[in-house]
This record gives sequence, C-alpha cells and structure tokens, in this order.
Amino acid sequence: MKLNKSAFTLAELLVALAVIGILIAILMPLIMNIMPNQKVVMAKRAHYTIETAVSNLLNDSACYPDEDDRVGLANGWGYADCDLWGGTSNQGTITTEGDAGTKFFTLFREQLQLDPNNQGNPNDNPIRFATKDGMSWAIQNNNGTFLIAVDVNGDERGGGADAGNNALLELAGNCQSDCDVAAFQVASNGDVTPLGSWTTQAINVNKKINSD
Repeated sequence: MKLNKSAFTLAELLVALAVIGILIAILMPLIMNIMPNQKVVMAKRAHYTIETAVSNLLNDSACYPDEDDRVGLANGWGYADCDLWGGTSNQGTITTEGDAGTKFFTLFREQLQLDPNNQGNPNDNPIRFATKDGMSWAIQNNNGTFLIAVDVNGDERGGGADAGNNALLELAGNCQSDCDVAAFQVASNGDVTPLGSWTTQAINVNKKINSD
C-alpha cells in the first residue's frame, strides 16, 4: 500500500511567515502599551512615597504642631515629645529654632526604608541617600521649599545618584523622554509638585503600581 506524504510548499511557508510578521507588527505596540515601563513605575512609586511621607509628617502634631507662625515644613523648632527632633538629641532646638531643612531631612528619611549602606548625612545640602528599592535620592533645601530628585534606577555612574548635585531643576528640565531622574518640589505647606515634562507625564500614566 502506497502512502501519500504531504508537506508545506515553499510558497505556503512564506505566506505563513508573512501572516506571523503582520500579526507581530499589529500586536507589538499593544503589548508594549500594556506592559508598564519600569522607569515610569518607579517614578510613580517615588511620587507616592514622597506624598505619603510628607502627609505623615504634617499630621504628626508632636513634630509639626500648628501654633503661631510655626506652620508647615518651614518649622525648625524642636519639641520634647518629637523623639527624632526634640527628644534627647536636639534639646537645644526646644528653646532656640533649629534649621528647618535639617529637621525635614531627618524626619523625612525616617519615613523611608533606607539602604543601610547609603543613608547620607542629614546636615548636607543636598543630602544624598538610597532606599532599599534601589532608588537614589537627593534633597535640596531651596529657601523654605525642598527639591527632591530621585534616580529611579539607582546610581549607574558612581559617586552618587545622577540627581545628586545642586542642579536638580536643570536635570529635571533637560530630559524629555525615557528619563531616569524624577524631580519634585515640596512646598512648606506640603504640596508636592512634579518638575519637568517627563516626571509630570510619568506620574499621570494610568497604571497601577504596588506601593509595598
């Protein structure tokens, strides 16, 4: 009994490859749009972290009480019941106003999960440190407001975060797409404003992230 063996012809194979190519060309943009950009995800995470930390501080009546003109993050006074700033280590600021920037740096950092190998010096301006999620931070006191730049993929160049210099606004404004530095301004009343077009676009991307 003779068996008939069938196989794809070269023409059929070429047609199949052409169809696959067309499907890839159609689906790839959709797939790329569905998959979150890791830098965007981390920028949104940084924004969420900053807003949460600042809100926690302003709602902490022990460290930032509303009294007289000592309102908001520009308050450099210490208080005995604020363990991290009044407490035992900053008794001098209970009767004499301390530096509002150093106070904010110290208390803000305590809100974050810091990298034990890179925690920075709260007396520096800007202060540079890293968090356990791999992001490198730089915070600069700018006449009562605070500029925060976050290198979302960590320190790639060595010697500190890409954001770790005084030109935080310039860094935020120069990069327009696929950036790795997100920058924010924190006003003394706690308002957090994104700086630069990429940061603004990144935090407005409608993709859910896990903040844990």
